[in-house]
Amino acid sequence: MQTQPIVYDITKAAIMELKDRYPVVASIQDNTQLKEVKAAIADVRSRRTAIEARRKELKADALEYGRQVDAKAKELTALLLEIEEPLKEVAEEYEERKRQEKLAKEREEKERIEKINTLFRQFDNPLNPMSTQDEIQSFINEVGSVSMGDEWGERLDEALMRQRLVIQQAKAQLEQRKQFDEAQEILKREQERIAAEKVALSQARPDQTQSVSGFIDNQNEFWDDSIGISNVKNIVDAKKPSDKQIFNQALIDAAALLRRAQNQIASPAYKQSLGVFIDTLEEIELNSATA
Repeated sequence: MQTQPIVYDITKAAIMELKDRYPVVASIQDNTQLKEVKAAIADVRSRRTAIEARRKELKADALEYGRQVDAKAKELTALLLEIEEPLKEVAEEYEERKRQEKLAKEREEKERIEKINTLFRQFDNPLNPMSTQDEIQSFINEVGSVSMGDEWGERLDEALMRQRLVIQQAKAQLEQRKQFDEAQEILKREQERIAAEKVALSQARPDQTQSVSGFIDNQNEFWDDSIGISNVKNIVDAKKPSDKQIFNQALIDAAALLRRAQNQIASPAYKQSLGVFIDTLEEIELNSATA
């Protein structure tokens, strides 16, 4: 764009001449000097206002040109926006749709993972050392019936391993519980049997060695001879019933022999049952001694 020359009615050289013509005075001494100063002010002011008027005159064309530039730009912009805005709207709609689809997939994946985590909770073991055989077997059946399909997703192999491990642990606990219950049942039967025989023996005469010998024979049905049941019977049979002191000492020796054997038994149930047997012999000896 070609720039037109800027021309004012006064030049810098003319202003320098006015500066020399109207030097600054330190102070005004009289009215004549005052009139001269005011005349100088009026002359300079008129030239200054002329510059302002000329400035506006020169700029008027530029302002009009600027307005025309702005108007043309606005017109062209509006035409371009008619093309751009619909395209922009379609693009934004697509991007928003994709964003919502992504959020939906993220929510779906989160829910899927949570569902799998919930499935794994089926393997949480609710059993404790006091759980019964029925409770343990019920848990084994429940875990074994868990469906192992596509709902486990990429964690299916992990789920299968977890299922096998939980069932294996529960079966081991079931076996331990069975052994415990069997031992408790054996102990209960022995305690009941020994208690009944204890009552019968307490009613017998102290010198009836055959009653004690029969009691010991009954123990042979339950105890292995490794603990010395036959030795106990021999001790008792070897003593004369008429000799109460010797007979009582035989009972004491027999109980001592069984006490030593009791220390070699690992099973708490069998050890307790043998303890009842020993207590019975000692009570027979006590009853005999005080009869």
